[in-house]
Amino acid sequence: MQKTTEVNNERYLEIMRIIEEVCKNNLNEEYLFLAENLCKEIFMLEDSNINKGKANSWACGIIHALALKNGLFTNKSNIDIKASDFYKLFSVSSSTGLSKSKEVRSMIDIDEDKWLISLDNEEIKLTEELIVAKEQEKEKSVNLDEIIIKEDKDLIEANKIASDAWNQKNFNKKVKLAKEALEISNKCAEAYIILSYDNSLSKDEQKNLANKAVEVAKEVIGEENIDKFIGKYLDLEITKPYYSAKYRLGNLLWSINEKKEAIKEFKELLRLCPEDRLLIRGVLLSWLISENLDEEIEEILSKYKDDYISATKFSKALYLFKLGKLDEAERALRIANASNPFVVSYITKQKRVPKIQPEFKSLGSEEDAIYYIKNAEVAWNSVAGARNWVKQIKNNL
Repeated sequence: MQKTTEVNNERYLEIMRIIEEVCKNNLNEEYLFLAENLCKEIFMLEDSNINKGKANSWACGIIHALALKNGLFTNKSNIDIKASDFYKLFSVSSSTGLSKSKEVRSMIDIDEDKWLISLDNEEIKLTEELIVAKEQEKEKSVNLDEIIIKEDKDLIEANKIASDAWNQKNFNKKVKLAKEALEISNKCAEAYIILSYDNSLSKDEQKNLANKAVEVAKEVIGEENIDKFIGKYLDLEITKPYYSAKYRLGNLLWSINEKKEAIKEFKELLRLCPEDRLLIRGVLLSWLISENLDEEIEEILSKYKDDYISATKFSKALYLFKLGKLDEAERALRIANASNPFVVSYITKQKRVPKIQPEFKSLGSEEDAIYYIKNAEVAWNSVAGARNWVKQIKNNL
């Protein structure tokens, strides 16, 4: 019999956030797939104790049970990880990890073949879809080294100066170094980005500089090579300026009320960097809600289903309220509040957003809440009755 409550849902997401991070950074997608299914099965058990104890201990136990099944700590595995290092990934002791693993295996028959990552010649077999995807990725990667070599010495030197400029606290020094960089190479996108922050310029002048940054960054990469770097834009020096320039341009366009173009830029950023390590989706969802673009909202919520960031969770709650799905909206708000309890006070205006935004420290923090509400203000203002709705149920969250 399924035993699913609101608390269970929140707990499931909490455990899966830890599992997802460990699998993506240290294991692979197959472990993540199996771990997700195993976690769901445990939550379906009537007598499960998974709501008790620390989430990281359960995450460790679930992955460890699968690791034993699939020989992760033996020479049969193509993943190089020692048992002694495994527990550190979850910040638990070996005794705690082993205990939870044993508990998982006592609840679920881990000997079933469905928990097996099949092995052949000491390598994990890829499904036909994975093979195709791998070949496509390989094709995209062809001659990337040759593309990178296209960077000329002047541009490399200019980029170094622009990097120094970003590190300056005084904006006038930033501007001076940015101009020096452009004297060396007029292809230095980062320099144009820095100059676009000059508030003595008009918004149109700032936009022109951001557009120039996008233009020269694209020229350096080669327009024909743009799609070859999908998923790599934050990893390579040649692509970071293009990503940064489009990010700056998107924000500028929104600030001057060119909202459709701003949304277009941010959607393109998600396409170029699907894993969205800079969490652009949170801002984009707020924009889409304020512009009543329901189809595009549904698309992002589907793509980032059970997302771990609070911005997505609160936007989902707001969107469901906007649709009149009040029961679903309240459940979503409870889940969102569990991920960041600081946000509601800003939504209900019991707290005011500080004029100087504090340094962002971590997800779930008050700084995270301030960053969210600063971007989401337009969305909450656009949905009639939304703030009062949150006020009414605030004490029951």
